[in-house]
Amino acid sequence: MPYRFRGSTFSKAYLKRDKMYRKRGEAKTKADIDECAARKLSQKAMCVKELRDYLTKREYEKEEIDRVISSMVEFGYLNDARFALEFLIYDIGRGRSRKKAFYDLKQKGVSDQDIEAGYNDYIEEFGEPDEHESAYSEALKVLRAADMEPGSIPKENLQKIEGRIARRLFTRGFSQSLIYEILSEIR
Repeated sequence: MPYRFRGSTFSKAYLKRDKMYRKRGEAKTKADIDECAARKLSQKAMCVKELRDYLTKREYEKEEIDRVISSMVEFGYLNDARFALEFLIYDIGRGRSRKKAFYDLKQKGVSDQDIEAGYNDYIEEFGEPDEHESAYSEALKVLRAADMEPGSIPKENLQKIEGRIARRLFTRGFSQSLIYEILSEIR
C-alpha cells in the first residue's frame, strides 16, 4: 500500500490497525514506532519536541521514544537547527517579524541555540531581513483591501484604517515604534 498524506486510506487503515492493538492488548513492536515516526516526518517537518509529543500521544513507551528520536537525530532526519532555518524562511517570507518567528519556534520547543544557529544560516543564505519593508508591505495590503493608496486616505476613515494596519502589524510581531513609523509614512 503506498504512502499518502492526510485523510487517505493508508492513514485511516493505520489508525484502525492501531486501535485493534489496544483492543487486543498486544504490545506495539519496535517496527511500529519506527514506522510511525518515519511516516510522520515524511508528512511534516518537525522538531524533536513535536515528534516526542506525537509519539507520547500515541502511547509508546518512553524508552522506545528516546531510542527512535536518538536514531532519527543520528541519521539526520531530525535536526532542530535545520527545522528552525526552514521555519524562519517560511515565516519571514510570509511577512512576519523576526521576533514573532522566534517566539513561535520557542513555543514549538526549539532551543535558543538551535534558533540562533538557524537564524545565522538564514542570514548567510538570504541576508538580514528588512522588517521595515515587510511591515510596509503588510500595511499596503490593508490599504489595497480598503481600495486606498498611501497619502490618499480620507480623514473620516483615517483612524479606522490606521487601527486595522496597527492590529495587523502587531499580530505579525512588529515593534510598536516600527508600527508608528509605518503609520506616519502612509498618512
